[in-house]
Amino acid sequence: MENLSQICTLVPSPYDARDWQYEARAVSATSNLDLPKSYLCKGLPPVKNQGSRGTCAAMTLSAMKEYQENVDNPLVQGYVLSPNSVYFYR
Repeated sequence: MENLSQICTLVPSPYDARDWQYEARAVSATSNLDLPKSYLCKGLPPVKNQGSRGTCAAMTLSAMKEYQENVDNPLVQGYVLSPNSVYFYR
């Protein structure tokens, strides 16, 4: 079998100082983390159901854009962005 790099002509990514190196950190279940029992962020759109579409990135992006528009334009409350427009019409 051929080497994968020969088949796909893989090229390593160039160095970018903005890249973050992932470092796994274990957190013990018994550690003393002072986490709140609930968290409320006013102005976020309601939770939506993506069903079986597998469009979690589009759902997240549309929710964050709705939030941004509602914060930036307080006179135009209720801005709704369809995840379909993000996912299917890019």
